[in-house]
Amino acid sequence: MRIKNILIILFLLLIPAGAFAQSDSPVSPELQNQLAQVIKATKDGALQAADFIKEQAPEYVEQLLTFSLVVSLIQFVISLALLAMGVFFTFKLPTIYKYNNEEASYCWSVENAGRFWMIFVMAVVGIIVGLALIDFTWLKILIAPKLFLVEHVKSLIK
Repeated sequence: MRIKNILIILFLLLIPAGAFAQSDSPVSPELQNQLAQVIKATKDGALQAADFIKEQAPEYVEQLLTFSLVVSLIQFVISLALLAMGVFFTFKLPTIYKYNNEEASYCWSVENAGRFWMIFVMAVVGIIVGLALIDFTWLKILIAPKLFLVEHVKSLIK
């Protein structure tokens, strides 16, 4: 649509202003020839652009699907890693040990309070960020690539 608008504007700019003026004298043959050449060149350019787009469209779609799949998978793996970190620190929370060589024991004492809160915050942040980043676009691309493409085109139009 945009190419069509550009071609129309270009066409209107190339036509002399006097070509649309009402006059009793016939349009000169030279002006008619120039106008015919401009129209033919515009038509040929539009056809070549359309052919180029038709040739390149499958490759573009393939690259778009591949790129979106890889980006979505990377985001999904990072979110799973953050979720795993959060769950790990959640289970690690009750087993805060003393700093000596004695046998491991539960230690909810004041000296380990900072360590407790650090692990607690890491667990909560890991779970929240992991859940916020989780993305199943890769699954949509693998199961229904046409649906993904339609939604992508819809987002470009908006």
